[in-house]
Amino acid sequence: MLGLHLYRHFNLESIVAKRTSALREAYSQLRTMASELSRSEERERRRLAADLHDSISQSLSVSMMELAAMDDVKGVDQIKDHTRTIRERLNEAFQATQNLTFDLCPPELYQVGLEPTIRELAIRTQKQHGIEIAFDDDGQPKPMSDDTRYFLFRATRELLLNVVKHAHATAVRVRVKKENASIQIPVSDDGVGFVPTGEYVYASEHGSFGLFSIRERSNQLGGSLTVESEPGQGTQVTVSVPLVEREDGGKGS
Repeated sequence: MLGLHLYRHFNLESIVAKRTSALREAYSQLRTMASELSRSEERERRRLAADLHDSISQSLSVSMMELAAMDDVKGVDQIKDHTRTIRERLNEAFQATQNLTFDLCPPELYQVGLEPTIRELAIRTQKQHGIEIAFDDDGQPKPMSDDTRYFLFRATRELLLNVVKHAHATAVRVRVKKENASIQIPVSDDGVGFVPTGEYVYASEHGSFGLFSIRERSNQLGGSLTVESEPGQGTQVTVSVPLVEREDGGKGS
């Protein structure tokens, strides 16, 4: 009986120790995620402030000065010069506003759907960073909530930025496909690759949104994030989340 009692005692201690360790690890992960999200929000605020100042504010400021200068001109040619400069600056401000809107939450995401918006994202990223990006869509209907649609757009954007910043890749492929009752978005590149760690700290250490945060949000939606990579062999990161049935029972998007 004593032996059985001791066995139960030590077994209980072992269970408590394991659960305590698991709780500590979970708490540490939550703190890491909260810290990373806070840093990500701060970086986003700084980027938006810089974009507003460097593009929109500057363009509007020059336009106002050109308008003020027109008070002292009399010749038609001078007026035309000023109006031409104003049009150019206002067009720059308009383009900057469109770019900021697309980065934050593109209206196209809800007007035409996820796939066309990601295609546009690939085109914009290719033009901006000079990296070849191929886009494929299987054409299958993929019904999802607005929250899921927005998350997948943001996740794809961050994965492409990770490639641009860290992978030293020359080619990238983005696919959107339906697998059973889920939507999957694999983003693969021919870059330097890396050794994936348990918490996917690779991206977080370099100041991006972080694979860890994308994985946590995927899990919250009932999905997953998988990373396949080897040094010198490129990387493929796949985001997967469940699709939803339409209210009428159909499968349309």
